[in-house]
Amino acid sequence: MSILVTLALALQISSAPAPAGTAAPAAPQPGVPSAPTAAAADALLAQAEARYRTAIAATPSIAAYHESLALILEREGRLDEALAAHREAVTLDSSAVRGRVGLGALLLRMGRTAEAIPHLQGAARLDPGSVETRKLLASALLRQSRRSDAIAVLQEAQRLDSADADVSRALATAEASPAGVPSDAESAGARAHRASQTVRQVLQGLFAITLGVAGLALAAPLLSGLALLFIQLPRYLMQQVVR
Repeated sequence: MSILVTLALALQISSAPAPAGTAAPAAPQPGVPSAPTAAAADALLAQAEARYRTAIAATPSIAAYHESLALILEREGRLDEALAAHREAVTLDSSAVRGRVGLGALLLRMGRTAEAIPHLQGAARLDPGSVETRKLLASALLRQSRRSDAIAVLQEAQRLDSADADVSRALATAEASPAGVPSDAESAGARAHRASQTVRQVLQGLFAITLGVAGLALAAPLLSGLALLFIQLPRYLMQQVVR
């Protein structure tokens, strides 16, 4: 598979930090890149981080660069640094839905649910048609035992997309749960969808950095090794982000 085909497939993912087994790994298919080892994946993430930091040093006012850097830092397990990068992205552009969702999702992951809710509510207001944002908001509200608020959010999501099975399931569970008993509205499928958005955001950011860079001196290190990132990083992120 050529680099261009692989990249095109990665960028067409719909819109986003491996269990061990005893079965023998499948034999590699000719022409298909094998999944990176843990060490190789760490190296790929380090390369991506370096490219974003270079771009931020050149143009620090672009919120999307900080947001994409935050996603990479999350995958590296550096959550405090990722949180700072998410906050910087929101400070630079408070109207960006992606920044608000990213910040809210990380706060939720860190167990800081009360802090996450206002950012997710803001994202829902900024993007009134987003079902995915409402799933995440409902999950946060349920964790705070705000059952009636979560049900209202899920009902709104269901009005937006009555065919979404995750929303219907979460709504039925929330309505059946005793008051005060928290549950989680974000299913594995919803987490997978958010993972695909993460991959797409990182790849688009890398493209933007490369295409927007000024001068060969800066462009050369950005272009070096970028093809490998486009092939391997999507697979690694998809494996790791759904936890």
